[in-house]
Amino acid sequence: MKLMNIILLSLLLSLFVACSKEAEKISGKITFSASSLVAGSIPVNGLVLNGTNGTNKIQLALSNANDDVVVELEPGLWNFKVIAWNNNGNISPLHGYTTCGISSANLDYGDFTISIDLNKTNCGAATFGPSSMKRSDDPTTFKEFVLRPCLYFNGLSFTNPLTETCYDSWKQAGFGKSFRVVFYNVNTITGLRSPGITSKCVNIDAASDGQTSMALPLNAPNGSFPFVINTYEKKNCSDDVDQSYFVSTGAGISQVTKVDFNINDTYDSLKSYFYFADNFVGHGYSALVDIQPEDPTKCGGSTHCLDNETGLANINHNRFETIKDQAFTVLGSPSGSRDNISTHSAVKVDDGGGNAIIVYKIAQGSSGGGGNLTLSVGALTLNEDSTTNLDIQSNLDIATLVGNINTSANYRAIVVEGSNEAATIPAGVYTFSPGQDSSTGNNGRDDSILKNIAQIYGGAVGAVLYHNGLTTCTSVLSAIGNTYTINDPLEGGTIDISIAAATQNVPTQFSAGGGSAYEGRIEINESSSGETETQFLEFNCTTTGEINKMGFFARSDSRDGRINKEEVYYESGSTWTNTKVEVHSYHSENGKVHRNVISMKGFAVDSFHLWAANYYDDGTSTPRYERVFIDRTAAGNVEIKAAGLVDLDSSGVVDFSQASGLFEVTPVSGTEELFFTERKFTISPLSEVTAFSKTAVEYPYASGFNPNVSSGDETLSYDFVTNIETKFSVLP
Repeated sequence: MKLMNIILLSLLLSLFVACSKEAEKISGKITFSASSLVAGSIPVNGLVLNGTNGTNKIQLALSNANDDVVVELEPGLWNFKVIAWNNNGNISPLHGYTTCGISSANLDYGDFTISIDLNKTNCGAATFGPSSMKRSDDPTTFKEFVLRPCLYFNGLSFTNPLTETCYDSWKQAGFGKSFRVVFYNVNTITGLRSPGITSKCVNIDAASDGQTSMALPLNAPNGSFPFVINTYEKKNCSDDVDQSYFVSTGAGISQVTKVDFNINDTYDSLKSYFYFADNFVGHGYSALVDIQPEDPTKCGGSTHCLDNETGLANINHNRFETIKDQAFTVLGSPSGSRDNISTHSAVKVDDGGGNAIIVYKIAQGSSGGGGNLTLSVGALTLNEDSTTNLDIQSNLDIATLVGNINTSANYRAIVVEGSNEAATIPAGVYTFSPGQDSSTGNNGRDDSILKNIAQIYGGAVGAVLYHNGLTTCTSVLSAIGNTYTINDPLEGGTIDISIAAATQNVPTQFSAGGGSAYEGRIEINESSSGETETQFLEFNCTTTGEINKMGFFARSDSRDGRINKEEVYYESGSTWTNTKVEVHSYHSENGKVHRNVISMKGFAVDSFHLWAANYYDDGTSTPRYERVFIDRTAAGNVEIKAAGLVDLDSSGVVDFSQASGLFEVTPVSGTEELFFTERKFTISPLSEVTAFSKTAVEYPYASGFNPNVSSGDETLSYDFVTNIETKFSVLP
């Protein structure tokens, strides 16, 4: 059966009459309204019309019969092409079967009606794209569109899209986690540019494989049927558009980055695999591709350093969330997303005087506790039913409660910091709050520090430099003094990328060039809407002209009264043994100050140590300190220790040992009074709290350390190495 729609273009002449010159045209343009284009309703999944007079172009993208776009044309010969997406049971923009049509008209003043015959057969014509973009089983139907967003194209052959997916490699994955295809209304005569048809959201991961059921006219001649790919930092196209890329073989759409792309149209007779450079710049190759360190999540092996995601999620309280964040800052999360937040059924039990414990279920659940804990002195009864209560049948002290609960297979208890373990919790029934069935998954871009450096410099900056003829690390060094400016089309403002001489030295503990000066420096300065951000990377080149997997990164930004600073030294060799990372960060807002130091070193395949030290002062209470130690062995066991310290009398200076990660105290006078807590966790193969201690300690001035601890508690040592308060000296 012949499928046909008739589109009527009623071009209505607008004449303007001057006072002394009858019928003289002032604008010299012909105008018509998009609402008069279609006889009847617009096809349910959209319609795109392109027109050109050889100099100027228009595109109308209509998604429903109520669209009303005023178009202004110059008189003369115009050629028109139309694609309509029709309902085939899937009512969604740019889906369904397509019908196509072409027409031309010599437009002059007067009223015009141009009929365009839309039918399925016309879509097979070369004017709507080459035959390689049409299905082998139906050459009048466009192939299905498969997205392959890549940070860069270096190393890709574009021959096997099943193995060259980009999304499954942290080194090659583009910025976006989800996407929409948008056809714009465009008129090069008037400068009109507005969204017309927007597709449904497409997530990019192994589950979706970038597959869509959209039928798009790829590589149509002369750049006709251009479209835009909008990217989003999170899945399901949530939040604002992160970046927009213009896709066309012809001239670009004003204010949108034109993207480099490569289409594999031979591997599959029914699909077109569309690779595009998703790195903000849109250029496909990078001069700094080798800046990427060895995968920080792998520890030299095949799994994540903290590969027991369930184990990590199962300890859910503030201190452990902080511990996870320290490790993820360097390593990235096991799921590949820092949005991977989980909650658990939990209940806070207290004595009304500030002494309390938190009880939670290890397995996540949405219905509360998922069981009924019945507690009495020296006994624990666990009834596996659907109730959500903790039943304390007699008054119990905190130490007894914690000990009993932690002998169960499915529940854990922790003491709220500052609580007295001898305090008595009254008998009663306490109700669990609902938890979450599972973690939120890979919803957003992983913002771990090494991956950020790789994306910014290996992706966006490397693309800008490559685009300007700097294709190797050595050529970048030869361009010291050059500055390259790019516009930010979404946020406004400009971004300046400058190449300068290095000012910093390689840390002495690094195996490659320790103590010597770095060779080059790349600075980025961004200004937008009253906000400023400065960052730079210092680096060395290899003897073969490529960039070393080693460098010094620093950044500083100020916005809305917040100040953030960060410094990172890193070295990554071919094996995990050679990996070293040190991160210093500073944050201040409304009188509150947070300083953080993270130091990490790989020791063997699948083995590393990580120290983290934190200082927090909210300006109203006693400053707090915390240290964290994480040890992963080659066997896959993960042990985490966390210690908190409060300087009760503020009579000294508290810092951290960079070598050991332990606290250090330099008393000023008198007695230094500290409050110290420590917890220890074994994460793999199962979550387990293996030790807990709480100690108030005194540090007499000019005498030996007196920890005042009971048997079984660890003894601390305090050795001065560096002062976290004055570390930040590189950035203003």
